[in-house]
Amino acid sequence: MKINNITGLFDEQNVLSKLTTLGDPLVIIENHIDFNLFNDIILQFTGRSSDPKKPGKGRPSFDVVTMVKILFLQRLYNLSDKQIEFQIVDRLSFRRFLNIPFSNAVPDCKTVWAFREALNKVGEDERKNY
Repeated sequence: MKINNITGLFDEQNVLSKLTTLGDPLVIIENHIDFNLFNDIILQFTGRSSDPKKPGKGRPSFDVVTMVKILFLQRLYNLSDKQIEFQIVDRLSFRRFLNIPFSNAVPDCKTVWAFREALNKVGEDERKNY
């Protein structure tokens, strides 16, 4: 079987438009939940920098809002860390929801795990203060 590798300029846009027309639930969720509200709170508690001019050590981290959305998708679709990585790579609707273009890397399963563990640690620390 031969696969046609020719892509058109608007192929991705056409597929996304069709997904929206078919009632992509992630578009509906995006319209009702402002995930940006979590940005400052998580940055404050995790100590991550929001200033791109002050990068941390190692590879630049993924945006906090993107990571929160990934955790949201994991819960919504009951996905493991490995499966969420696979689904982000595989599903155009996930990439649109996460605002990750095809030209960008996606967080791997270890990055997802580490982010969730950092949030859990902050949660444990906060519970100890009460």
